[in-house]
Amino acid sequence: GKPLSYNPAREPRPVDGDHTHVSIVGNEGTEKDVARFSERFGVRVIDSYGSTEGGVTVRRSPDQPKGALGRPPAGVLVVDPESAAPRALAQFDETGRLLNPRECIGEIVNTGPSAFEGYYKNDEAVGARTRNGWYWSGDLGYTDGDWLWFAGRDYDWLRVDGENFSAAPVERIVSRFPGVV
Repeated sequence: GKPLSYNPAREPRPVDGDHTHVSIVGNEGTEKDVARFSERFGVRVIDSYGSTEGGVTVRRSPDQPKGALGRPPAGVLVVDPESAAPRALAQFDETGRLLNPRECIGEIVNTGPSAFEGYYKNDEAVGARTRNGWYWSGDLGYTDGDWLWFAGRDYDWLRVDGENFSAAPVERIVSRFPGVV
């Protein structure tokens, strides 16, 4: 995701389109970065959300709502990190603003089979990622039952006046301003 933002942050050059690539694969780029990269370099960007360990993968879809990661595959849920209970479904207003973040944001888990085999000689880290027979991504998200959205990392909370909130939505809002990369 972040490498897609690095190149467009540089000044355009006449050689930007001088390559033979037709498409590239990215991971978790913002919609803005995917579009900018694709336009500037003349390639189709196939972007998805996924954990490095192979525990969870969610593919984008052309018909998905703005900001969504895609449709969660079978077994991928958003749960309370303490109780493992499914979180409430996300509710949005007419502009797409999330109305119930405290009730719906939780950790993205895969309750089905995954490619994650563990970490070499690090049982403690394996235990943090595999509980209840599930793969715990460490990523926060929310779902409306059809689509999945990213809300940050489990350690990516900002705390202001005693309230916790995710940094990811702040990043998305700030990136709307011209000149912000």
